[in-house]
Amino acid sequence: MCNVNQPWKFGDQCACHAVRKQLAAKGWCEPLPTVEGHIFLLGREYRGPCSEVLRSNACNIPKPTAWDVVRVWDSVRDQLPSVFKDAMQAPKWRACLEQCRGESRARSARVNTAAVFTLRKLLKGLVCGPTDKNNGELWAVCPCLYKKALDAVYPTGTGDYEVVQPKKLTAYRRQKFRGNAAGLLEEMSSTAQPPRRQRGGEEDVVKSWSYYYKEKGWNEITRFNGAGRLGVPYCLFKAKNITDPEVRKEKWKKARPIAPTFNHPMKTLLHLVGKAWYFVAKEMSGEHFIMNSTRDVPAFFEHVRKTFSGHRYEARVLDIEGCYPHMPKDAIRYAMRAIAQEMRQRGRTGVSVPKRGKARRCTFKKVENGPYTWVGFGTMLEVLEFSLNQAVFRMKDGRLIRQVGGIPMGDALSPAMTIGTCGWMEREWMTSLHENAKSKFAAKRYMDDILLFFLKDGWDSEKFYADFQTECYMAPLKLEEASADTFLESSFRLVDGGIRYRLKNANAGGDRKVWRYHAHDSYVPSSQRHSTMVATLKKVDEMASDWEEKAESAMHKLKEFADLGYPAQERVRACRVLARERDWQVWMMAATLQKHM
Repeated sequence: MCNVNQPWKFGDQCACHAVRKQLAAKGWCEPLPTVEGHIFLLGREYRGPCSEVLRSNACNIPKPTAWDVVRVWDSVRDQLPSVFKDAMQAPKWRACLEQCRGESRARSARVNTAAVFTLRKLLKGLVCGPTDKNNGELWAVCPCLYKKALDAVYPTGTGDYEVVQPKKLTAYRRQKFRGNAAGLLEEMSSTAQPPRRQRGGEEDVVKSWSYYYKEKGWNEITRFNGAGRLGVPYCLFKAKNITDPEVRKEKWKKARPIAPTFNHPMKTLLHLVGKAWYFVAKEMSGEHFIMNSTRDVPAFFEHVRKTFSGHRYEARVLDIEGCYPHMPKDAIRYAMRAIAQEMRQRGRTGVSVPKRGKARRCTFKKVENGPYTWVGFGTMLEVLEFSLNQAVFRMKDGRLIRQVGGIPMGDALSPAMTIGTCGWMEREWMTSLHENAKSKFAAKRYMDDILLFFLKDGWDSEKFYADFQTECYMAPLKLEEASADTFLESSFRLVDGGIRYRLKNANAGGDRKVWRYHAHDSYVPSSQRHSTMVATLKKVDEMASDWEEKAESAMHKLKEFADLGYPAQERVRACRVLARERDWQVWMMAATLQKHM
């Protein structure tokens, strides 16, 4: 159903009339939700033909039909060598399939591939994609609305983005810039329009990158993909801005820009260097607020409870507004150089990065052999500079644009740049504080989400909070308050001088706000469904402050699985796994209550 990242599948003109005509041919003539007179609907709002497709979680696997089986079987024959294909004609090949198919009844499902293909044809012309922060629910909008949103997040007249006018990479230009690939990049990414006969395009930009790549010696780390191409940006609508129809009318244009690098010619190198910087940023010393994992939140809660025991304190959850697009590039350069210099002073010279797999970890030890690649700090800084200066994308209309301000969301280096730069800013700000002030607050940050605790009494807490909001991070970064009782995956509240917390669950109470997990009738192996449920309940167990919070959180989560069609015996089985490995009393109680749910 999703085509938002495949712009060749939809146009820019209004498709509302054609879609309504296609639905009317199926007998559906009721109005669809609109914004500014054009179709803008969420999965939960669609009531037309094959509505079960959009009203189900987008991660569900539809049940294949008999036609799918025949189609795959025929494609197998097409791939056989001609000697075998000629010996087995198509009718005889189909007859073999019928002999192999048993009489066992297939598992029933609400959604099958026929319904998906039918709905895709009915909504042909609309742009469809997952909702940001609720990717289980799809949206479908008229292309002209989507174009307005895309233009709003990728503006070329505000200084954040600029149109690039590359020149043809001729033999003369290659000779002129021999030994000066940096000058060639500057020439190829100029904003001044060259004469008509000198105008180049995407392929010229990629070729200039290959010359720069070779001159820097990066081909000794990994090869340049000459068949690669520039990413085509797209945007995703945010759940908080479009779920409520009234809010949608005002804020639908505030989408999240995504700049994919899946086909980038330097994808492998960027991935390796991104992992290296991510590892280095988390090894920063000094007083900063970096949190390495969302699973570290309970430990931070316990640290605050012990540190501020016997005192009155309050909590604030903040968000760095527009962190990626507003991150100052000069601050990034300075911060990452400072971090690299700090590592050099500690005797480090680079990072060994695993080429593949998740089991291996980065290390400062130089590994000469094996599945590791050595990346020195000099190379890491050079690649970072390239990433900042050459954030070039190809828009759907063929224009090449470059991001001038901030960092692209989708670049492999962006997370590390965010962690390292914000950590450096925090460390610089902490040096300006008196030791007495430092003892009166505690803060942690994961990416651009911040959790701050500070004492109420014994100092000017209001002035501290105001200073924290304006002075900790460099302009144009700004802090805005978020939900007061939720930080990352944890919900918490201050009670009698302590903190009670549990796993966040927006669907607690039966109101389905976030669409997640495979439904029981999703066409996936039963072992996968069981593993997902057990892993989720283990997280419930780990993220709870006490047995009461754990029990209540577990019942809400199990109710969510029950609403997805998971039978009581499967929920009981998962609870018993937890009972054997974790808190026996809580999980056996939860297992006992499942038959009454």
